[in-house]
Order: sequence, then structure tokens, then C-alpha cells
Amino acid sequence: MNACKNPEKKILPPGYLLISLTLMILTYWLVPGVVIAPGPVRMFGVVFVVLGILLNIAAKQAMKKTQTPVSPFAKTTSLITGGVYSLTRNPMYLGLVLLLVGVSVIMGNLLPMIITLLFALIMHNRFVKMEEEKLAAQFKEEWYDYRKSTRRWL
Repeated sequence: MNACKNPEKKILPPGYLLISLTLMILTYWLVPGVVIAPGPVRMFGVVFVVLGILLNIAAKQAMKKTQTPVSPFAKTTSLITGGVYSLTRNPMYLGLVLLLVGVSVIMGNLLPMIITLLFALIMHNRFVKMEEEKLAAQFKEEWYDYRKSTRRWL
């Protein structure tokens, strides 16, 4: 797992979130795009933003409770399978994606939604796959049982 060799030089998920939000704002202001949601419908995006934030808070609290580090490059100390982790194996990444979906809906423009999709693909390919390999190697049967009973995203 080469991704774990030098974590201080890696961009972590919050960094990708910040980059994505910045790109979304820039494209919203600088590039007139295809409007996908009329004004009043845009406020529905707030629901996604709040859900995303709450999901991240719940996941972080579960990690704190079990003293498992949040960093995807740190050694995992326990496999969390309850709470929000019983709904999705990746509640923090899902929460970030929901937050970006909400911002996209609020903006009502197609370009921010494309950035959200790219963010989700980056999270999946750079972090989710690597973390799942790490968990499989560390927790073996416990991981495989959890993986069978809980979806990766939703």
C-alpha cells in the first residue's frame, strides 16, 4: 500500500473538499452554466448540506469513542460496525459528498454537480479502496462479515 508510505505529502479528504468547494464557487461565478434547479427548489439543498454535516459528526464521534484515528493513513485501532457505520461503510465520505450535492443544488447549476461527481470518484479511488484493503488485511473475517452486511456508500 504505497499510499500509506508518506501521508504528510498527501492531500487529505478535507483538502479535496476545500478544492471542490472553491472550484464550485469559481465556476458558479465565472462560467454561466446549465441551470438545473429553479430558485425555490434550490433551498432543498440545505437538507443535503445538513445531512452531510450530521453524518460526519456522528462518524467522527464513533471514531473518537473507539479511539480510532480519523486519518485514512493512520493505523486503524478498531473496526466500527455500529451507528452510522451500520448504514454505510463510509459515512464520512458519504457525508462530504452529500454536503457537495447540497451546495450544488443550492447553486442550481450543472457544473458544480459535475465537480461533486469528480469528488466522489476521487474519494472512491484514492481513499475508499485503499482503506478497504487495509481493513481487510487487519481485520480479516470480521471485515468480510461487515462488508457483506453493509453497503459501501448507500
